[in-house]
Amino acid sequence: MWLSPLKTEPLHPKYKKLDLLLLPFATCGFALAQPVYTMLLHTPVFLLARQNTTLDVWLLVSLLSFLLPLLLALPAWLISHRWPRLAFTWCWLLSAVFAALFTAQLLLGKLTWNWQSYVAVSIATGVFFSWVLLRTRWALLTRVLAVPALLFPLWFLFFSPVLDSVEDYAAATPVQENSGQSLPDIVFVIFDELPVATLLDNNGQVDARLFPGFARLQAISTWYANTTSVSDSTGSAIPAIMTGQYPGERGAGLTVARQPVNLFTILRHYYDYNVAESVTRFCPRSLCPRTGPGVYSRFKALVLDLSAIYLHRVVPDKWKDTLPVVTNNWSGFFASRQRFFPDGWVKHAGAQTEIDRPAYFNAFVNSIHKHDKPTLNFLHLLFPHVPNAYFPNGDNYGRTWMRGQYQEVWGDVEWGVISGKQRHYLQVQYADRLLHGLLGHLENERLLQSSLLVVLADHGTSFALNDTRRALSDINKAALLRVPLFIKYPGQMQGQRIDSPVMTVDILPTLLATLGFSSDAIKTDGIDLHSGTIPEQRTRFANSLQQRELKPLVEADLDLSELVAETRRQLKLDVPGSELWEIGPYDHLRGQTMDVLCDKTDASFRISFDEFKPLPNTDPAKAVQAYVVGTFSGDSLSNASTPFLITSNDRIVASGHTWTWNTNPIFFALVEPEYVKQTGWKPKAWLVSGNQCYGDLTQN
Repeated sequence: MWLSPLKTEPLHPKYKKLDLLLLPFATCGFALAQPVYTMLLHTPVFLLARQNTTLDVWLLVSLLSFLLPLLLALPAWLISHRWPRLAFTWCWLLSAVFAALFTAQLLLGKLTWNWQSYVAVSIATGVFFSWVLLRTRWALLTRVLAVPALLFPLWFLFFSPVLDSVEDYAAATPVQENSGQSLPDIVFVIFDELPVATLLDNNGQVDARLFPGFARLQAISTWYANTTSVSDSTGSAIPAIMTGQYPGERGAGLTVARQPVNLFTILRHYYDYNVAESVTRFCPRSLCPRTGPGVYSRFKALVLDLSAIYLHRVVPDKWKDTLPVVTNNWSGFFASRQRFFPDGWVKHAGAQTEIDRPAYFNAFVNSIHKHDKPTLNFLHLLFPHVPNAYFPNGDNYGRTWMRGQYQEVWGDVEWGVISGKQRHYLQVQYADRLLHGLLGHLENERLLQSSLLVVLADHGTSFALNDTRRALSDINKAALLRVPLFIKYPGQMQGQRIDSPVMTVDILPTLLATLGFSSDAIKTDGIDLHSGTIPEQRTRFANSLQQRELKPLVEADLDLSELVAETRRQLKLDVPGSELWEIGPYDHLRGQTMDVLCDKTDASFRISFDEFKPLPNTDPAKAVQAYVVGTFSGDSLSNASTPFLITSNDRIVASGHTWTWNTNPIFFALVEPEYVKQTGWKPKAWLVSGNQCYGDLTQN
């Protein structure tokens, strides 16, 4: 008797055409629309960083929940009278596909099966449920499922905070009493993903040889050398800076609608604004008018980027290397197929997007001028945030993900961490050059001495074996939370170092006190740093994107000495003349012929090189194909990490150790540009074993 519901029974004629429409609506709602809505609710920064609007959200919901199901059902509905069997087959296939996709999302990451089993179970489950929905007495379930499928978009639009996250209407703000003192111009720059440990030498000072720009800033400002961020996430760290408040467990509000009391609204009666926000939208449109791409361009980019994210939810891990990387940015995942920003459109573009970020910074710098009314010049720059792609002089080596890690977790091969640190340091050196340009511009505009200048980072990044790159763990708190903070007060031109415990929530109350505003009506969790009364013993707090609860920090976990010493040893930063280019096992032999190390032997395995991917929207003349990446593949290869060489013209130019990914050892090394620019540049890869170098002797 319990099998009786599975007995085949065709749909009642009265409901045939209705069910042909409801079936795609219901299955598409569960398998496609609802997962996308959930992602957007859990990651509101996605829409903000891309400059999406309320109209975009309405269009997206219309497409996913109504237009797409209608288009899929329409062929079956039109032919159902004349060719009912064909219409039935079409609906059966549609429901099978969506049921398989729904199952794939449930299984992905929860089973240790191989990819063939994963695909087979997903397809089999999809076929079974589509048969149940269409051919049994349970066919009424189609109409039952259509109800929540309708509620998904309605709830998403009218009962969730998603529209507030992209709307930026101004709310009432406390008006502060002006002390009558003249107000200075403000230049406020937030770098992204820059740990203060990167800037330090073994004595805990800014390394002036590697970072002369930051050293120059240190010499004229107050350096709060023991500053911590309150989060490992930009979406929580930036709001804390702008509001002076700790992030809540439900996450920080990212718009002026959610956080009406922030730096911009507090100063709105006293300052003009020159603002470029990357993630947040704290400056109301009435104060910071924004222009951007047209609706079609913006919506096309949104659909493409969501498609890339969705594919990562359903595709087995084995195939994910064929998909665009979605963890290093907020948009442009299918960059070769989308043009999110028109040519020349830079101001308020949002540095999260696929634009030339250094050019974005320079455009901001060039927009800073002295005016009759004091101006707040604000920039949050997603730099030196990944993707790492820049040399210190501004040349780039293309768009490529960080080898040595998988899904934001570093592997157990030290070469991956060392190579990642090298790329990070080179990019920070370029950020230092940009900062030096900012200081020079302010000096030329006669604003350097008189301005209130704030330079900091929202959070850091971590390089530790078998640990996460960006999520707080037991061992990476110092790397992720210790950030640079420099404040050059108006008139100050003599450097000062403060080692007392400071947090980024202290910045807003410090600025208000410096400007002569009473902060009694502003609720903040920070303190005024300029008063000179920073307590030496102070409990500091932070949360994580993965754990929203605000937790106290243990001061011993924030010590940087071992972290700095290890990095400088790995990168040989204290070796004269190394300049970040002698980090591999044989890099001391760069420029010499191979015979000083090994004899060339024909390999029994295959060697393939990854294709160069240009960095989008940058000057092709500044691209140097210097990041050499590829795979050794063959049955004779070991999974153990093995030394390799990169050569050109039979001369050694780089070296490293392999890292096994997807069962094959891969090689990756950054080559000093001077070798790449030599005549006859053509990289070759060799596995090193004893005094033998195994490679393809037929390579030209």
